[in-house]
Amino acid sequence: MSEPRSGRHRLPRRRAVLTAAAVGLSTALTAALTACSTASVGTTSEGITLTFSWWGNNDRAARTERAVRLFEKEHPGVTVRTSNGEFGSYLQKLATQAAGRSAFYAPSLLGAGMSVALVWRALFNDGGSVPDVLGTFGIHTGSWVGNPSLAVYAVALLTVWQFGAPMVIFLAGLQQVPPDLYEAAALDGAGRRRQFVSITVPMLSPVVFFNLVLEIINSFQVFTPAFAISGGDGGPADSTMFYTLYLYERGFTASHMGYAAAMAWLLLIAIGVITLILFRTSRSWVFYADEETR
Repeated sequence: MSEPRSGRHRLPRRRAVLTAAAVGLSTALTAALTACSTASVGTTSEGITLTFSWWGNNDRAARTERAVRLFEKEHPGVTVRTSNGEFGSYLQKLATQAAGRSAFYAPSLLGAGMSVALVWRALFNDGGSVPDVLGTFGIHTGSWVGNPSLAVYAVALLTVWQFGAPMVIFLAGLQQVPPDLYEAAALDGAGRRRQFVSITVPMLSPVVFFNLVLEIINSFQVFTPAFAISGGDGGPADSTMFYTLYLYERGFTASHMGYAAAMAWLLLIAIGVITLILFRTSRSWVFYADEETR
């Protein structure tokens, strides 16, 4: 016959039950506070204060409040302050964010095709919307397309207007920055500017490097906007005669295919050299979060 178990043998089981209960309480609190949009940590002489701002309905607010009170009971030195907003305000915030992101990304969906470039030419030409709007403010520029000092800016503005795709990449990079870094910096007394310089910029450096390489390569290949705005001749006064447009003019207008082919090879070599320089210099200014473990 086996001997009856004593209280000492039941002690590990009791500890296991208490541990499981503690883990369950922490999980419940985490799940209840998942909808938090902002969080801050403060340290006072009485202990630690956690502040959460979140959105949800009344039922979720009641459940969150109960979970918070249980958490404070288990952790006497911690005070949790909650700021609850209505679910409608949360949906309004989501709608505002979606509208803003769509406004940035919509021009990229249109692309840099010939149709968009022709519309852009009409906007900046004589009688276009841009000169008329500027004229109402006393800025009389006339036609940007026919002005050698302004035509290149019309092409540049078209490129800036289509900056939606890199902006989405920047937004994704910002969302990947761990909030714990900002909380730790705030506890150390770092202000907004210091956090931006010491946390946001280093953590975004891989995204900056990626967009920098792509945009430099794309800038060497600008052709359609310059062709459409100048009418194909790089005017006025060769102010929009970009390298690719001159390559096209030599090859398909002047029928100097050998000359155009040599220019194309030089363009490829120039892009390769500049990209190599960027990759070499990136070791001194691009920071990767896992570089210490590599």
